[in-house]
Amino acid sequence: MRKPSTASIIFLIVATAVLIPLVIVFPGRQKKSVVQPVISFIGASTGTLATDVRAFKFSDHFSANDRQIVVLVSFKQISDATNVVATWFSPDDRSMPIGRKTIVTASGATMVRFSIASSIAWKPAPYKVLIDVVAQQNPHAQPMIASGSLQFFIGMRDDEIKQYRDAYAAWKKTP
Repeated sequence: MRKPSTASIIFLIVATAVLIPLVIVFPGRQKKSVVQPVISFIGASTGTLATDVRAFKFSDHFSANDRQIVVLVSFKQISDATNVVATWFSPDDRSMPIGRKTIVTASGATMVRFSIASSIAWKPAPYKVLIDVVAQQNPHAQPMIASGSLQFFIGMRDDEIKQYRDAYAAWKKTP
């Protein structure tokens, strides 16, 4: 049997010194755990998707001439790559949706923004946005879900809003 050369011994020592720390530092692709999403805030403001969050003035009343409404959803906790779906209704969820948009959260995101816009004055009416959040570790796992909603009013007077709310509350009580 041949004796190993000095060069092959040095190579083996260097390779071992490099590979062992790599195996320790990179032991394989680690899956991040998925956490139960928790919504901490849903608010609406005029502005654009590029508007600084600190400039938003959250409200549930808007003028018929406000062309773009932005809904901000903030999370107490959320995982990366979580689906956040906004479904828009007018006047409310008793009618067919007027729009739907899905955003997949980026790494480290704690809030998402959705917008609805019109090039002409809005028809005075109530509007509602439903937020559904779905986090799933893998396709075979039970999804973790959170949801919330926000009702806002465009171009409506206070007496019209009260009348709408009373009618909606009566409908909700109907068996």
